[in-house]
Amino acid sequence: MEVKYKPKVLVSQIWNAIIISMYREHLLSIDHVQRLLYHQVDDDSRDTFFPAGGEAERRISFFASSLTTALPEPLPVDAMPTFTVLVPHYSEKILSSLREIIREEDQNTRVALLEYLKQLHPVEWDNFVKDTKILAEESEIMDGTASQHDEKQNKTDGLPFYCIGFKTSSPEYTLRTRIWASLRAQTLYRTVSGMMNYSKAIKMLYRVENPDIVHNFGGNTERLEKELERMSRRKFKFAISMQRFSKFNKEEQENAEFLLRAYPDLQIAYLDEEPAPKGGEAKLFSALIDGHSEIDERPANANLNSG
Repeated sequence: MEVKYKPKVLVSQIWNAIIISMYREHLLSIDHVQRLLYHQVDDDSRDTFFPAGGEAERRISFFASSLTTALPEPLPVDAMPTFTVLVPHYSEKILSSLREIIREEDQNTRVALLEYLKQLHPVEWDNFVKDTKILAEESEIMDGTASQHDEKQNKTDGLPFYCIGFKTSSPEYTLRTRIWASLRAQTLYRTVSGMMNYSKAIKMLYRVENPDIVHNFGGNTERLEKELERMSRRKFKFAISMQRFSKFNKEEQENAEFLLRAYPDLQIAYLDEEPAPKGGEAKLFSALIDGHSEIDERPANANLNSG
């Protein structure tokens, strides 16, 4: 049985996905999200939908303007051509380290990278801090370590969050600060994060174009997600040619592994070298791995002539 929804219901799914994605990037606060999500609102709150002059306003304005552009009739996702994006990488920074973002850049500037980014993106930093504090409070409640504080004490406890983005140096909190800074600096993570939005867009459009698929899975979100991922992998691939991957230092290896954990469908192509036997020549192999590859196993290699 064919399932049909009103166009505004289908369009609202795309709109809400855009709003939520900007919230996850800390471009919008939870208050802005509640006003922007598709539902009825009072007219007198229209001027507080999003921060004026920020990245969220730029994206929403660009999206709204694009709706007036004359476009040819699009193909459905199932019939669209497959495309692959290849990004070269040599020694560019993959993910900013904590030391890099909280220490002074050099002796001349006397300004840490994090301080500079906080001044450049004050609203986004404030959204990030509020989100992190909520996570910290929920974690304390789960651990049974939450305690009651007066308003003055709460302000004092919140100072570390506003200074460096975390109160305890546990990896899950320091990593959040590193990601926030990396998304606003010249890093490979920023490129990957942006390009992998193609995958999210394909899954969203495929779901909107085929509401009967959602109906057929009958609320089984795991099976539905696998079907959406299957279509996304068919239509879009993102590969990074990491020329130095086999020679990465420990920090670079950890950052590359983090990329693969965060984006399992991301592919990394590199040259692997087999040590030369005594009196012989080294052999080079082309290797391709992704986040689904077994860590303890060597990837499938194709022998290359090193001559």
